[in-house]
Amino acid sequence: ESKIVILANGANSYLSRKYNFLNFSPEHCVIALEERFDNVKNLDDHMELYYAKEILPFYFWIFPEGKNRANVGFAILGNQINKKNLVSLFYRLIKNNRVISEKINSASSLGKIKSWPIRFKTKHSKTFDNGILAAGDAAGFANPLTGEGIYYALESGKLVALTALDGLKRKDYSKL
Repeated sequence: ESKIVILANGANSYLSRKYNFLNFSPEHCVIALEERFDNVKNLDDHMELYYAKEILPFYFWIFPEGKNRANVGFAILGNQINKKNLVSLFYRLIKNNRVISEKINSASSLGKIKSWPIRFKTKHSKTFDNGILAAGDAAGFANPLTGEGIYYALESGKLVALTALDGLKRKDYSKL
């Protein structure tokens, strides 16, 4: 039996849900969708962001991943997806934007389309319980404006480790 459990198991964490660490409501979630392409035209070494009315306040992206390869995708608020088929929206966004369309039309897919949730902590969300600490996506640590979470995962992981060490030194796991 463990004295301390650290949850760092992602945005779909069963344990984060069980201990009510994350609000799983659509208003506090973004869904991201991406596909990787080869032979993308007119690609340089800068990421490209495009805005479309259907996905505001978020954006469509093209992130270069080497010569003529790109990660192409978009993010949308969770409460907007009940009316939309995300895959058809993805291809419609490509088709309806002349610049994106010219870059992607003759490109070839490098695999399946992937999607994942990005959940956000609210001021009422908790990130700890007796002997349990959450970090990263399991705690809802992501930037609600950009969806970026790597920095927050690393920083919260470090803080959780320090808190756990302090609890072990004090032999008190109830106030982590």
